[in-house]
Amino acid sequence: MNGFLPGVVVMGLLAGNVVAVSSIHAQEAREAEEKTYSHPGSHPREVYFGDPHIHTRISTDAAMWGTTFGPEETYRFGLGEEMTSFKGWKVKLTRPLDWMVISDHSDVW
Repeated sequence: MNGFLPGVVVMGLLAGNVVAVSSIHAQEAREAEEKTYSHPGSHPREVYFGDPHIHTRISTDAAMWGTTFGPEETYRFGLGEEMTSFKGWKVKLTRPLDWMVISDHSDVW
């Protein structure tokens, strides 16, 4: 009988924890249902398209992959100007970028 009582107490404590945990999860679920994250008409009305990470021929890794555009050519390309790629192809963006970041490396060779 002595071995039975501690087992019941442990099981009772565990069951109490399970009930407490499940009631916490149930409350969180109710709160999540009550939250509304977007309302009709609250979506962004002005969306800007761009590129946050562009390398030019100044960056070693880009130059090794064949990039021949410098910062000025890259900027003009981003504005929608037709350019000639390093393979001789005429290239032009379908839509000019609204913004761009030329992020060349500082370790120039």
